[in-house]
Amino acid sequence: MTNAMTNTIERIGTVLNEAGIHWAIGGSVLLQVSGFAVEPNDLDVIFEKKDADRAVRLLESLGAKRASDPSYHYQSYSFTEMMVGGVEVDLMAGLTVIKDRVHYVYPFDRSTPIDMRVVGTVTVPFMTLEDWLVLYDLMPGKAWKAALIADRFRQTPPKRPARFSELMRLMGIDGARADEINKML
Repeated sequence: MTNAMTNTIERIGTVLNEAGIHWAIGGSVLLQVSGFAVEPNDLDVIFEKKDADRAVRLLESLGAKRASDPSYHYQSYSFTEMMVGGVEVDLMAGLTVIKDRVHYVYPFDRSTPIDMRVVGTVTVPFMTLEDWLVLYDLMPGKAWKAALIADRFRQTPPKRPARFSELMRLMGIDGARADEINKML
């Protein structure tokens, strides 16, 4: 992890933790801290819908908002791009991925499993590889990342194997899409 990324995570973690915001890091930074040989282009930060406006306001003290282009593949409740310490930060609440014209809403709340890790001097929450396998499978151009996670799980069983079926149920993933995810495992 670059010094800029570590510093940005520390700064964001300090602000959100002190404010009592329920949040977590996902995406390529999660993969990198989990031992995958990937180089993150940005920092994905997820929080609950009810905290979206407050979290963005708090984090505006750390960096500048950036204009983002709308995407047909994502339609989240709240999406804000920022630059913090030279790192692009994507702030998301109500993360929604659209695949085959179906909207899949990721149910992030206080019941969502997270793993706490120390980054620099701050303890921060990370999402789970189980959740990101499912999310990456839905995201355009990210199936290779889902396959990386699935390969890891074939070598080392997931910590939360029941999470796959739970998350697919919560997101309304069934039929052929659920079969495709289950075949990876």
